[in-house]
Amino acid sequence: MLARAIEFAKIIITNNKEFFLKLFLIGFIIDILPLILIDSINGDLLMVSLIVSTVLNILFFIFMMKMGINFYDLGESKLSNFFKIDVILYTKLLIGSVLGVVITLLPVVFLIIPIVGWILTVVLMILFCIRLLFVNYLIIDDNLGPLEAVYKGMEIVDGYWWKTFGIFIVFSFCGMIINLIKDGIKYLLEIDTNATYSLIVKLLNPQLLLSDVETWNYSTTLLSKGIDSVFSLVIEIVGALLVVYIYKTIKGESHNPIAWEGSAKKEIM
Repeated sequence: MLARAIEFAKIIITNNKEFFLKLFLIGFIIDILPLILIDSINGDLLMVSLIVSTVLNILFFIFMMKMGINFYDLGESKLSNFFKIDVILYTKLLIGSVLGVVITLLPVVFLIIPIVGWILTVVLMILFCIRLLFVNYLIIDDNLGPLEAVYKGMEIVDGYWWKTFGIFIVFSFCGMIINLIKDGIKYLLEIDTNATYSLIVKLLNPQLLLSDVETWNYSTTLLSKGIDSVFSLVIEIVGALLVVYIYKTIKGESHNPIAWEGSAKKEIM
């Protein structure tokens, strides 16, 4: 399943290079704009820009899910959909996300039990996290209500529990490796005092950490944020396509072959 998902993502990106380049640029601007403006606007406006940037990042995340579903079902997606506001959908997604967080955090009650309770808490939280993985996709794809999406999300994962768990572990491992590579690049370029490697050293010597705060440099921080944005956007875009393919496969839906033309149709079929 994972190999086919990777092939799906590769074909979609290869056949829609212009779309994904524009999408990447939009995401990059949304992510880095507050830092660009930090030296040119006053504190009140900066707070407004941070709030606007946060809202746009949430909308971008929602669009990623819509985009993946559209490419799977129709073979195409439109950037103009990013600017379409659907208050009802966003409200259902918010409620669904809150429900997911509440359910995932329920096992924390076991933390009162030493050792066994701690292990049980971690295991149950991972279990709930995986079972609720596709709640928002179901709300967008099937126009379900939050509670119905939670129930159906758990139901479809149950039939593919071990496959979903294995993919979850692979994604988590790949995310850790990519994060280490990103931090390694920033550390080698000496542009981020909070990179994983240097942070370990500085935590052992608090004086070094304090000196970093005193010598904060705008240009290196901007470059560091740029590298963070590039890596996170690549992960978000590719990850959105991978997750949608896995979600649709587990759900039992085949893509619409009429939507695919040329090499895309031949390779996916």
